[in-house]
Amino acid sequence: MKINAKRLLIINLILYALILVAIVFLFTSFNHYLNSPASSKEKVKYMSIERGEKVKDIIRRLHEEKIIKKPDWFYYYVILSGISKRIKAGMHRFSTHLTPKEVGMELISSKPPVIKVTIPEGYTIEQIAEVLDSSHVIRKEEFLETCNNKKFVHSLVKETSLEGFLFPDTYIFYRGEKAEQIIRTMVNRFNEVYSRLSPSKNDRYKILKIASIVEKETAKNEEKAEVSAVIYNRLKKGIKLCMDSTVIYGLSNFDGNLKKEDLKKPTPYNTYLFYGLPPTPICNPGRNSLIAALHPANVDYLYFVSKGDGTHIFSKNLKEHKIWVNKYQKKT
Repeated sequence: MKINAKRLLIINLILYALILVAIVFLFTSFNHYLNSPASSKEKVKYMSIERGEKVKDIIRRLHEEKIIKKPDWFYYYVILSGISKRIKAGMHRFSTHLTPKEVGMELISSKPPVIKVTIPEGYTIEQIAEVLDSSHVIRKEEFLETCNNKKFVHSLVKETSLEGFLFPDTYIFYRGEKAEQIIRTMVNRFNEVYSRLSPSKNDRYKILKIASIVEKETAKNEEKAEVSAVIYNRLKKGIKLCMDSTVIYGLSNFDGNLKKEDLKKPTPYNTYLFYGLPPTPICNPGRNSLIAALHPANVDYLYFVSKGDGTHIFSKNLKEHKIWVNKYQKKT
């Protein structure tokens, strides 16, 4: 039975149309894949690529680190684009927020050397800027300028200041890395740690302020929950916090010696003059101080005084507190 020419033409046109639709669909899907990040939540990953390492092994590790999805598709991309022949050995910095195209560009980029930087617990934004500058990661002025960009800050933390959100930890940055990326990395680390300690974001900024004061008031982990309790107890009773650390934060050009006249300066951070917590955290607290702020000790202390050896003694009332002040703070 013969198929007439007209019917054959129609069949061929339908087949060609289906093939064309399939090609367009495949191209569209592949293009969407190349321009879509592996995750909407950004997480920085560092990966060392050895000289001569097989492309499939590199892609397998990228997939295991959740830097890319669909490793087969990514393999075809790096082969067809020629990226596979230009991959650079060495340390590479990736992010789960990169698209496959951007991951490919990172694979062939020759970035400056990476720098390992440790941000100590309790450092302020100003001090962090100095560490990054002295480590040759970024200029202090550039970092501080970005930290003071209100629009950028609000987009990250929904507050007016980044103080408290730059988590103290050891990081690996590229020399000359952009301030925005450095800050995002540190804020993301804070969000990661805090979410593990407390799934709820209720009162997060209040807790962060308390944690920052705890961090500055004692370096002893075993005392942090008690210092936290003092802060909560005074807030509950409507008593001024009277914390030296908050006063110091509000002073410009503090020389290391807190004077009586400093306690009378009406800065927003002077908790000897004003009730409640300061307007922002006073430093960037570490994990133990965050835990203490989330879980204060079950005690009714209202005061504490330094014993001069790095530890403190706590009191329930002013009479008892004065005894310890006379003993430890008024020695001749």
